[in-house]
Amino acid sequence: MSFGHCGIDWLHSLLDCNRQILILPELSFYRYWKILGCDNVQGENEIYLLWINHFNDNGRQSPDVRMFHSNDEKVKFEKNFKAGIQKYGISRKEVFKSIHRAYLNARNTNISEISIIITHEHVSFPFKEIIKDFDNSKFLMIIRDPRASIAGYFKGIKKKVGHLPDYHDYYYNISIEEWFSSRDLWKYNNKWLGNRLKIIQNEKMVENLKEEMYSVSKWLGIKFTNGLLKRTFSNGDTPFVDSAYLKKSSILDTNYFSPDNARKRWLSELSDRREILMIETLFKDLMNKFEYQTIHKMSLIQRMKGVCYFLLPHRGPKRLGYYKAEKNEYKRYYNRLMILKKRFIASIFKYSPQKIKSFIIWIDSFVNHVKICFFPGNRWKRYDHPLINFTYRDYNE
Repeated sequence: MSFGHCGIDWLHSLLDCNRQILILPELSFYRYWKILGCDNVQGENEIYLLWINHFNDNGRQSPDVRMFHSNDEKVKFEKNFKAGIQKYGISRKEVFKSIHRAYLNARNTNISEISIIITHEHVSFPFKEIIKDFDNSKFLMIIRDPRASIAGYFKGIKKKVGHLPDYHDYYYNISIEEWFSSRDLWKYNNKWLGNRLKIIQNEKMVENLKEEMYSVSKWLGIKFTNGLLKRTFSNGDTPFVDSAYLKKSSILDTNYFSPDNARKRWLSELSDRREILMIETLFKDLMNKFEYQTIHKMSLIQRMKGVCYFLLPHRGPKRLGYYKAEKNEYKRYYNRLMILKKRFIASIFKYSPQKIKSFIIWIDSFVNHVKICFFPGNRWKRYDHPLINFTYRDYNE
């Protein structure tokens, strides 16, 4: 798991080479179990088709997430996956196991070679679900300076949905709440998990990769090999460099990820110092624990300001600026209300004057931020809704 935009794909690519580890291309099984609506599925054939269609989706054919590298692998997987769910059932835990058994078979890997299964969940939202299914599981998390992480997230949002200001609020919320979720996991579960929770820092990996990966291998209970220092895809190819500031094919110098260069990048993205104060305020405890120095002196007044900056609706590339709503945003907001079955609010919204519509959108964002900060409840309920996939392609019409 990751605290946010922290380099988890880099960590995955290092673990991918070790023969004692079974790690599928970025699966996020628990997240997609929710997105695909698997809890509502009754029949074996339906659960089979949901996952097969997911693995074969055009969006999962890039080298980092592609499950199959030949038609033979695909056929073997499908045959064994179907046999697995027919034999063991369609509960979440058994489907997870059937996917991994089928993948082993498709890749002609002997299970006796495997010491540990690692699942790349990316975010920490499904922590409780994982514990429920595998109560003795261990949690490996990667963290980095939250200012660098969140700035990279913001940079990616701007690249993907900068032409749709209203999308920033959803992505902005999830970027912050991923950090809150991971902070909660660390803060409230650290003691009872004990050695079953390991948090590694991106910056320390950049500084001394061998030392950090040796520590990880020891914690996992596997033999350290130099393969743990080499980035690879599941087919053996070298991965592209994953940075929101670069194209995936970019070639860069060895100092690109140095602390000084990383700092320059997040300072340029968080050009509004209010955002830096906001991040330093929200995650002050984490920054203290992992020795990230704040820019601001964290007085009570400063911290109050930082919370207030978070509560403001964040819309558009200039996140703290005010963007006047326009007709396409009204339509998308109404469509989302209808899909989420908030029909009463949708009716009020539909027949309201434009000024009232803008106010409803603004106040809805503000209320969501109050909930996230002070009354979070189940943080995951606000994201990965099975009826609605919030990507920049949705609701453009």
